[in-house]
Amino acid sequence: MRALLAALALTFAPALGAQERAPTAAADTGSMAGAIRAFLECRGDTDLGCESDWFVTEFPYVTWTRDRLFADVQFLVTTIRMGSGAFEYTVQALGRGRFAGRADTAVVRPLPNEAEAKVRERLGREVATLLVPYVRTTPQGAHLVVAWKPPEGTSRTLSPESVRDPWNFWTVELEANGFAEGESRQRFMELFGDVRARRVTERWSSRLGYFGSYRVQRFQVAGEGEALTTVTNLLRSGTAFGRVVHALGPRWSVGLAANAGFDEFRNTDLVLRAAPVIEYNVFPWREATSRQLVVAYGIGPRHFRFADTSIFGRLRETRLQHELVVATDVRQSWGSVRVSTRYASFLPESRLWNLGIDGNVSLNLVKGLSLNVGGGAAYVRDQNFLAARGQTRDEILTRQRALATNFRYFVFTGFNYTFGSIYNSVVNPRLDFFNLGGN
Repeated sequence: MRALLAALALTFAPALGAQERAPTAAADTGSMAGAIRAFLECRGDTDLGCESDWFVTEFPYVTWTRDRLFADVQFLVTTIRMGSGAFEYTVQALGRGRFAGRADTAVVRPLPNEAEAKVRERLGREVATLLVPYVRTTPQGAHLVVAWKPPEGTSRTLSPESVRDPWNFWTVELEANGFAEGESRQRFMELFGDVRARRVTERWSSRLGYFGSYRVQRFQVAGEGEALTTVTNLLRSGTAFGRVVHALGPRWSVGLAANAGFDEFRNTDLVLRAAPVIEYNVFPWREATSRQLVVAYGIGPRHFRFADTSIFGRLRETRLQHELVVATDVRQSWGSVRVSTRYASFLPESRLWNLGIDGNVSLNLVKGLSLNVGGGAAYVRDQNFLAARGQTRDEILTRQRALATNFRYFVFTGFNYTFGSIYNSVVNPRLDFFNLGGN
């Protein structure tokens, strides 16, 4: 073993030494003296097109850092889904240090199903433009070139009001997924998919869709006389939903939501729900990519048809239910916070109620250190769907039916700390796909 280690050391020592000396040699040239230090952070519903490696190679005249606190300018990219199914990107350039107080914003709206390379290109153009006021104050500013490319075949920007759309602004998405695994004595398969349609304009938002899942598990257990018995567990569920919302102003909205479905895990052959809803956002909706504080209230009927007689001795029932939701979503340079609380109860039987909260927080504490905390909890008093017959031992162990409970919870937390060189301007993905032992 000592001989092997010595041989490896002799083999790799020259290469490692060259790698350690290379940055010093590059620094001696002084070619990046005084360069702007930038930091990129992507938050929101997607990070498609926002890979840091691409920006590092595309903007070599900027020194990219690993922490916002080392940067002269922080690029905060936040995203939110648009009516077309694509994502709107809000790019904020926030000055730091000697540029403190400067803030510029650009918005990118890619087309639905646009290739990731095109999304990156659009983001890159905006980042390049936002970098100009910073770079022009450095020695690299003397090498800046500003160019303008005219639109192809048109002299103006098209808007929804100025085009004829044969789809009338409707977009449709289809998704299907499957998963399977097995061993000699057990197999598992899950299929799930959905179809969604949406139409979004400045005043109206309409969404329709269906989601379904199919899960089957087969395993062999030893019975009497060591004979193998095959046990099959099957769970199915499906929900069709619809929602129409009308914007009353920059903060108020009203709408109608409805859904219908079934869920074998929850002992329901059919569930019908409908409710008018009113919603208020403390902040104007045009700021939705960076901050929201929303209060929404809805009330309407709920109809249930159960597979087995419920704990209330019913095979079907209709109740009135109201729901109140308070939620916030904040995405800033210091981190992000997303919290949602929900209270719901049946009427007039207010003893059947549910109160829950869930969310996650990501905070940039100090240089290199970030904290991530998330989770959720709920008091449960409204399980009217539970079967009166109870569950067998096998149903409990294989999670075939929901169990009576007074509460639910989940939680996660973690820290991330990075130290060492503040620079992040080198891209070297070699051997990234190799893992010894396949781990």
